[in-house]
Order: sequence, then structure tokens, then C-alpha cells
Amino acid sequence: MEVELQRTLSLEEERDCKTLLSLCNLEEEHPYDTDLDYDFFYLIRNEGEKETGIAEGILALLMG
Repeated sequence: MEVELQRTLSLEEERDCKTLLSLCNLEEEHPYDTDLDYDFFYLIRNEGEKETGIAEGILALLMG
């Protein structure tokens, strides 16, 4: 699975995305950058058996 999402975030959305990325880092043990000083850009790539730490409902919400 590969998804690309890019949009400009409000301050509240930026905070929420930092939280989401931190949770993904804990779940996947991957150092995704949570310092967002640019438009939010996040690539989800599922190359192994383990699913991404982002729940399908949350991903659908992020994608609009």
C-alpha cells in the first residue's frame, strides 16, 4: 500500500499530525520527522506483513 498526502495545515492540524506521527514512530519503530516546518508531506509504504500504525479510519479522515 502506498499513499501520498500533501496539504497546508492549520496550527491545530499540525499539532495533531505531530501527535499522529509520534504514535506511528512508537508503533513502527521508525523515525518519521515530526518537525513540520513545511506543508505536511507523509508517505505510507507497507512493504512487510505488518500494517501501518495508522488506522484505516484515521487515514480516510486525513485524506478527506
